[in-house]
Amino acid sequence: MCYPVDEGGVGFRRLQDIYTAFSFKLWWNFRKGCSLWASFMKAKYCRILHPCQVEIRSLDSAIWRRMVNVSRQVELSMLWDIKNGACHFWYDNWLGGGALFLRTTVVSNLSFGDFIINRHWDVSRLYQTLPTDLVPSILEHPVPEDWGEAEVFWMSTTSGIFSLASRLPLPDRLRKLGLHLPSKCFCCDSASEESIEHLFSKGHIASTVWNYFGASCGLTFPGSSLRSCIVGWWLHSYDSEIQRLIGRILPTIVCWQIWKARNKALFEDVHMRSPAICLAISLEIQTIVEIHFKQVFKAHSFYHLYDWPYSSHTYVTYKLVRWEPKETGRFTLNTDGCSKGNPGLGGGGGVLRDSHGIPLIGFSAYLGETTCLSAEARALLIGIQTCIHRGFENLYIQSDSLVLIGILQKRIHCPWKIRREIRQIWQFVEDPDRFAHCYREANTVADALSNVGVSHPEHQLKLYDSFHLFPTMARGAIRLDRLGMPSIRKIKRMKG
Repeated sequence: MCYPVDEGGVGFRRLQDIYTAFSFKLWWNFRKGCSLWASFMKAKYCRILHPCQVEIRSLDSAIWRRMVNVSRQVELSMLWDIKNGACHFWYDNWLGGGALFLRTTVVSNLSFGDFIINRHWDVSRLYQTLPTDLVPSILEHPVPEDWGEAEVFWMSTTSGIFSLASRLPLPDRLRKLGLHLPSKCFCCDSASEESIEHLFSKGHIASTVWNYFGASCGLTFPGSSLRSCIVGWWLHSYDSEIQRLIGRILPTIVCWQIWKARNKALFEDVHMRSPAICLAISLEIQTIVEIHFKQVFKAHSFYHLYDWPYSSHTYVTYKLVRWEPKETGRFTLNTDGCSKGNPGLGGGGGVLRDSHGIPLIGFSAYLGETTCLSAEARALLIGIQTCIHRGFENLYIQSDSLVLIGILQKRIHCPWKIRREIRQIWQFVEDPDRFAHCYREANTVADALSNVGVSHPEHQLKLYDSFHLFPTMARGAIRLDRLGMPSIRKIKRMKG
């Protein structure tokens, strides 16, 4: 009964699992320490001790006992971003594989500062104090910063935030938990009770929205439940690629825009209006369709977009792409990372060239098991560190990863798994305008070097100080770039 639906179960949740999950949340909120409650609990039960040092006593409250009983499990999924004085060397999980006290004897009078000399790890002291198998993983981490508050990430999520949210808190759902609240929908004039079916399917606003898009697409589901309506859109037979894409995404966008309008009505006193919701849905769908097909559609309405002529097949255009040097006195660093499997064995590579296209230094690196984005970030960090170590500082940096460049330019949220590398990159290069995206066809040298990096696990990093030391494929690409020879980029577009 408690197995997920896709595994043949009903999807019920055991009360014990729910109890444990909320116990996890209590410990998470306590360890983050962002509330008066957390400060009170720490002062009452921990005093001068680290929370992981505290043992249960006979007079402790039931809530504290409940939290401590799950603390060890929660701590293993909490990753601390090491900052000087804000993270405990022995008891916080800053390595990602568990706190050090679980794997070695604690020397209580030693902390981060005792293992750092001149902003570098004191390697000899680390080997004297810790087991030898732990030291390499510590040396991979940057030295703790001297500023900022501690950050903690939940390793089981991409965002790094612990959350139990998986249901909509509508009154009909809350009533099943024993919470009887006054209920009136915001989508019609009658005093109807707000429920998921009423809000998203059978209410006045929802019916108007579904009928508007259904009429445009030739679909009708009168009196159907929300689930039946959504499945009907997904399973309908469509005549073109555009229609198939719209049929897949429209139910989700409709529900999302209705939910947003409902919350505006609840919290901002903005009336729900079906024309505004339909317009928002149409604009969002058109944006997604244009991104998917890489084409601007000059559609005057949703019906016009949906009924785009079936004869509008995709056609292929070609664009000449070449590596272009910067002005005299500027150095261009091109880097690339790859992962054979995502996640899988990864490699990184890069080359620094002057304004004439002459290679000054290159590298290939074996990165072990990693993801594509992590490989891109680590390759870029290695490239910057290598260049600065050799005295090259006026860098202009190019990567063929749009996501990475967006993160470095602070336009895209940075996932917690690469936040450490991104922060180090920003320490070396603060100006976001010095990061730029280039097409893969203009990044062939770095691409060749990253693939070489995957093939030499016995060497973590190989440097190429002169042209004849570069691998054969990279040398050929460098020659073509210096000659200004373009590569051909194939682009699919829609007719019409």
